[in-house]
Amino acid sequence: YEAFTKMEANPASTVLREKYERMVLKFVYYHSWFTAQQQNCPSADDMCSKDYSSAVFWMGIIAKNQTQLEEKIKLAQLSPSTVAAFEQEVASTLEGTPYMYNLGPMP
Repeated sequence: YEAFTKMEANPASTVLREKYERMVLKFVYYHSWFTAQQQNCPSADDMCSKDYSSAVFWMGIIAKNQTQLEEKIKLAQLSPSTVAAFEQEVASTLEGTPYMYNLGPMP
């Protein structure tokens, strides 16, 4: 929420946009329902969302009217390049880079 409101206040800032997008991705991957459904964590030596009773299943936007909602929806969309870069980072952690918490891939 905080990252979105900062970006919303300064929509031309590429730094704030990237920070917002990465925070959303980190939140969704960290609380991945898909990883939690696996029998084991992607890396046997690391913990993952399977080890906790926590998974995200919904994220939404609230607005005062339809026009504001449409503006927020447009602003909230993640860029494909940020998603691809983040997915690549997650994939590289699954290839042997040790982390305490394993994010796991998305389908």
